[in-house]
Amino acid sequence: MLETRNNILLLFLTILFLGSACRYKEESTTAVRVQAKLLTQELEFTAGDKVEQVFAVSPGIQPFLMVDGSLGISVLNSRLIGDQYFFLWSDHLSEKSGSFQWKLLAGGDVVLSGKVEITPATPNTGILETYLGPKRIFSGEEYKSMLVSIPTDKFDNPIAPGQSTEVHMRSTDGISTIPSVQEDLIVWTPIPGSNQAQQLKLAAVLPGSRSREQTLEVSPSVPMPFPVLSDTSRGFADGKELLQIRTGMVRDRYGNILADGTLVRFQVENSSGFKLFTEGKLINGMASAAMLHPTSPGSWKIEAVVGGVLSSEPLMVSFEMAVTGYNLRQDQDIPGKLYVEQVSGVMGQMIQDGFPVSISLKDPEFQLLLEKNMELEDGGLTVDLGSEKLSPGKYLLAVNIGGFKRTMEIVL
Repeated sequence: MLETRNNILLLFLTILFLGSACRYKEESTTAVRVQAKLLTQELEFTAGDKVEQVFAVSPGIQPFLMVDGSLGISVLNSRLIGDQYFFLWSDHLSEKSGSFQWKLLAGGDVVLSGKVEITPATPNTGILETYLGPKRIFSGEEYKSMLVSIPTDKFDNPIAPGQSTEVHMRSTDGISTIPSVQEDLIVWTPIPGSNQAQQLKLAAVLPGSRSREQTLEVSPSVPMPFPVLSDTSRGFADGKELLQIRTGMVRDRYGNILADGTLVRFQVENSSGFKLFTEGKLINGMASAAMLHPTSPGSWKIEAVVGGVLSSEPLMVSFEMAVTGYNLRQDQDIPGKLYVEQVSGVMGQMIQDGFPVSISLKDPEFQLLLEKNMELEDGGLTVDLGSEKLSPGKYLLAVNIGGFKRTMEIVL
């Protein structure tokens, strides 16, 4: 009885093993039997062409076509017509130039593979993209710019090397053609500098395509030394007249006049080392400005600076004392009141209102007690020391009007 059971179990295991072996053999046979053949022979296309591949595949197998290009991997479905599978490439693939690797998938395996080349179409008949930089340079052959052109077909594919691209330049000397260099599908055109300040007009031309006009501005370079001029080299320190100053013609080393509107800074240093500033703008190569005469005698050193770089040759202007005399008087009834009277100028005229007056008071030991800055009115002024709470005694009063100094001993 036990022996019979063992025989039955052995028979069952044998049948199970044979069944598994048969299924494995059937699956292996099915995988090996997948047959595929490419029926279309075209390997090269032009961007925009219809790209369709036809395959014959073993019956009962649904194939897929995997295409690997610059845009990534795409998987295409097929159309079955008769016993042939048609794979039509989508526009986003067929309009892109470059190399494409394809693989035919069937039954989970790669059964065929190959490569398709798509070349750019004819150059775009529209606008040729160009980029210029820098768009402004200084005069001089050492300064250059670059025009970059990107020739493409109508699908925006870069044109293959070998296409003739010309760059035309219009200057004051006429129209010329500049040689270009194509590298990595981009056309590089070095634009030479010019010693003459001007506008250079540039355009790139490709058969069937034109760029927009680009403008390269050639500006005057660093100016050469120039003089500063004035309407006089001597004046009076009257505080009311205007000193007119101007530059000579400002040019660069090639003789180009600097552009209108260029800022010129005039700086003045007086005898005390104090600095004053004013500004002007170039018009037809020259700038001008005006400065009020000082109220104290001395000399000015005037320089002009263009662009914060170049200073002109210095100009020296001297100013003489404009005040020739005045009277000092102490009020006999009110000792704290002092009068500055009959302040006169070089022509005997009354000095104008608002002219500054400096007053100081010292004790007998010459210790400074107070200082006041006042202004003339009707040719004189009144000083009231009553509010200063000074002790009775002798004091030394000093007055300075436009560099004319006088002292007087007063008793309070």
